[in-house]
Amino acid sequence: MFKEVNQEVQSGLVVTDNTKESFQSIFSMTNEIAGKLQTMNSTVEQLSDRSQHVSAAVSGIADVSKESSASIQDIAASAEEQLASMEEISSSATTLAQMAEELRDLTKQFKIE
Repeated sequence: MFKEVNQEVQSGLVVTDNTKESFQSIFSMTNEIAGKLQTMNSTVEQLSDRSQHVSAAVSGIADVSKESSASIQDIAASAEEQLASMEEISSSATTLAQMAEELRDLTKQFKIE
């Protein structure tokens, strides 16, 4: 009977050792998974920060684009005003040339004696 009890105790010790090794393996894997989760969490936080920076940069670019568009519209309006002024000047120059021609024709009628 002692022999059987001794065998049962030995068998129980083997099972206990196997269980201990299994728990140690589970503990080790759990620690490894926890480390990987921390790394993933850190990576996700970095991606979130970078996304916020990219979003801010895109917003800044959009603001600059709006300002540029407004400036371009102002420049286009100024160019149109300058074109209108140049057309007025050209028209005035043409009128002045015609008046000079008429004045020359009129002065030809007078003879100085």
